[in-house]
Amino acid sequence: MQRDALQVYCCPRCHGTLVDQGSLACAGCAARYDVRDGVARFVGSDNYARNFGFQWNRFQATQLDSKTGLGLSGRRFWAQSRWPRDLTGELILEAGSGAGRFTEILVRTGARVFTFDCTEAIDANHRSNGEAAEFAQADILQMPFRDGTFDRVVCLGVLQHTPSARLALAALVRVLKPGGRLVADHYVFNALTPFRGKYWIRPLTRGRRPEAMFPWVNRYFDFWYSTLGKMHPVLGPATTHLADMLGICDYRHEIPEAPAEMVREMSLLDTFDMLLPAYDRPRRPATLRRWLEQLGMREIDIVDGYNGIEVRSRRAGLPRIEKRR
Repeated sequence: MQRDALQVYCCPRCHGTLVDQGSLACAGCAARYDVRDGVARFVGSDNYARNFGFQWNRFQATQLDSKTGLGLSGRRFWAQSRWPRDLTGELILEAGSGAGRFTEILVRTGARVFTFDCTEAIDANHRSNGEAAEFAQADILQMPFRDGTFDRVVCLGVLQHTPSARLALAALVRVLKPGGRLVADHYVFNALTPFRGKYWIRPLTRGRRPEAMFPWVNRYFDFWYSTLGKMHPVLGPATTHLADMLGICDYRHEIPEAPAEMVREMSLLDTFDMLLPAYDRPRRPATLRRWLEQLGMREIDIVDGYNGIEVRSRRAGLPRIEKRR
């Protein structure tokens, strides 16, 4: 952690000033927070999202463009954010970083990046991205950042997995500067949602110890993945939708350019990802729009996207001039 990072961090309990005394000490409420292995620790690891900590340390490199060479994360990020590629001089917060698939993209924009996750997934991110960003283990509902600090906030693949997506969204808006930009996404509720297999299986899997559940999920995945493989010549791309109804991911028709073993690993990762979370409540676009309007956001753009609903908006305040891409 760089010393000037304390100008951005604050105590998540009382928002008091933090002082570096080996650990981080709050000058307001006397709370103390460890800094371990280059990561500021504001929460413990045994929390509602612990499955993600297990998952991202096991699949640390699976989605990193720098490892796969496929560019999938970069294409998704730039399509969802629509941000300029050069953000030199700006301060960006990434909320819920996982293993750092988007962190490695953000740090190449020239911006100073703060990234956090509430699980030990942040350790996988730190191993991959070194000292290129400021890393913290923190809860999105009690973020250790000062109000009105960041030029941009990005939160992808996270809101639906929190105890309250509305409160999480409010917390993200809180740390934005006036005129700052927010990009987020959320699972969508639509006519097909009740037919998705994960919502029938998750009562058996959610909230359980990920170490114990992974072998079970792996066996379930292997059975259907091999079975569906025999159906591919007949069903073609429709196999992907059949797999979803069975509660597994099958990307063989989604990323045919990737090696077979890489596709299998990505499919297994996302199968585990959708079966274990403690929280997964999809929303309608109108709900997210209403929340953003209540939070005083402007220029709200909500569209169908990669992860369901894509949200782009700006916090009310002074207008900002976008740099050229």
